[in-house]
Amino acid sequence: IALHVADRFPLAKLIPSNPKAKALCYSASAEMHSSFTGLRTNLSMNCVSTGIRHGIKALALPEVQSDIKRLNELWNELILKYGSLAEGEDAGPFLFGRISIADIMFAPVALRFMTYDPLFTSLNEISKRYVQAFIDLPAIQ
Repeated sequence: IALHVADRFPLAKLIPSNPKAKALCYSASAEMHSSFTGLRTNLSMNCVSTGIRHGIKALALPEVQSDIKRLNELWNELILKYGSLAEGEDAGPFLFGRISIADIMFAPVALRFMTYDPLFTSLNEISKRYVQAFIDLPAIQ
C-alpha cells in the first residue's frame, strides 16, 4: 500500500531518490513489517491513554528490550547516515530527512513510546528526537 501511495503521489517524495537510501528505505520498511513482535505484542497500540504502569513491566521483558535495542540501532544508523545529511526540501527529522514510507511503517511503533514510555527512558538521544518528531506532527496533535 505504501509503495502504491508513493507511486500515485510522486511529488510527496515518500521514497528517497538516492539509490542506496532507497534500498535501505525498502529494507527498513520490510523489517518493520516482519519484526518487532515482542514490542508489538506486549505494548499494544493505544494513543489515548498513558500506560506507564503496564509499560514499566512490558519494557523490562527480554523480547521487548531486544526490539528496542534494534530500533535504536536502525533508527540511529539511518538518521546519522541519511537523515542528518539531507538538505533543502529533503531536510527533516526523519530516517531519510523528509518523511518516507519507512517512517510511515515505523509510526505505530514510535507512538507506542508516547503511551508506555512517555519520558523515552528506553531510547537513546537520536531515537528520542525521532519519536518526538512524530509526536510533533500536526496530524498527531
